[in-house]
Amino acid sequence: MGGFVSSLLPLLQIGGWSNGVWNMVFVGTENAPDSHCGLSGGQPYVTVDETPVVAEKPFLTIDDSGMFYLNIPQVTSTSSGVEWSSSSSGSSSGSTGAASGEIDQVSFSEVYVASNATDTAAMINAKLAEGLHLVLTPGIYSLDLPLKYRATIKSSSVLASPPSSRRQAHPRSQ
Repeated sequence: MGGFVSSLLPLLQIGGWSNGVWNMVFVGTENAPDSHCGLSGGQPYVTVDETPVVAEKPFLTIDDSGMFYLNIPQVTSTSSGVEWSSSSSGSSSGSTGAASGEIDQVSFSEVYVASNATDTAAMINAKLAEGLHLVLTPGIYSLDLPLKYRATIKSSSVLASPPSSRRQAHPRSQ
């Protein structure tokens, strides 16, 4: 694996590293190799012990009764190693403890699931204005307006299921 490792596997724990093709960067990675500059005497690595700030992506879970939940990891700072695992995302409402972060678990009664086949930008914006979280199902969304996501005290979360994409039908003039 080459390139910027921390963007692919943040907060990773590795048992060893057998080099890459370019300069390798490890951020918040346990057991990462020591930093080394240049090719003389070793491979070029940059290792930062702690990740300054991490905002993990939201993810979905289903409990034993078939209820869906949107799990929203809270922003953490000065962290290293694995922050949470599948065992830290239970099925109860509210916040779920994690190694050094928290996961807010939101019932789907507070989530709007949009479909590219039926939803317009105006419909999605109305749901966001109601304070609902948003999940975009896979598809191409031809939107005639921008989505108006507002970060508030009780922020909503937006999760796009790959391979979703948004395409604005008429770009805004600047």
